[in-house]
Amino acid sequence: MSADGRRLLSEREQEAKELAGVQIAAEARRALAGLGFDEAKIDEMIAELALSGRRCGETVLRNRATADPRVRRGAICRCRAGLLGLVLSEEPLPISYRDGTGGIAWTGVALESGLPWSSSQPEFVADGNEALDEIQDVLWRVQRETRLARGDR
Repeated sequence: MSADGRRLLSEREQEAKELAGVQIAAEARRALAGLGFDEAKIDEMIAELALSGRRCGETVLRNRATADPRVRRGAICRCRAGLLGLVLSEEPLPISYRDGTGGIAWTGVALESGLPWSSSQPEFVADGNEALDEIQDVLWRVQRETRLARGDR
């Protein structure tokens, strides 16, 4: 696709997103009015939702801009608590913490426990695919040495 074609597609996507936002806002206004809220309160609530959405979007963009490009699906990373995890998500996802707060984080499985793992700012440790290759090589050598020690060929 040409550069002009990509630009036009990007403009159309933006227009579609804006239209969807207007439609959602109109539906929210109708629903809130049906619940008995007055126009001023509805305006205030929609403005707060828009501000909240912008904050969330800014956080996502900031995290993407400062993120280590090596962090991706299949990477082994360390979270702030020091736990190693295998990243399984394709991108940071919205998550809820036990304390009721939420955020955007990479998700996966903790290597030591097998429990769910997440990190909003993971520290890259290794490429999981490369690590699996190394583990496979070590296992192969151990099996070979074990067979040789037993006299098997």
